[in-house]
Amino acid sequence: MADLEKIKEETKKTIRSLLLSCKDGQPLRLLERDHMDIMGAPIPFRKLGFSTTSQLLAEMPDVCRRADRKSTRLNSSHLVIS
Repeated sequence: MADLEKIKEETKKTIRSLLLSCKDGQPLRLLERDHMDIMGAPIPFRKLGFSTTSQLLAEMPDVCRRADRKSTRLNSSHLVIS
């Protein structure tokens, strides 16, 4: 169990760092891509017992939250630092 807690804490730190580098937040797909680029592996949501990355992030309100962004071309949801 301690290993899963360590993985979760490391994942939180990484996600927080990635989001801090983006002033206006970023879409989930870009967060996933950046995590893969930096860590060399996908966000470990399955290892932590979740079906999707979105479910994992929903359980991390201390790290990030969804924020709707409206633009003239499209509406989108970005993840921003909490």
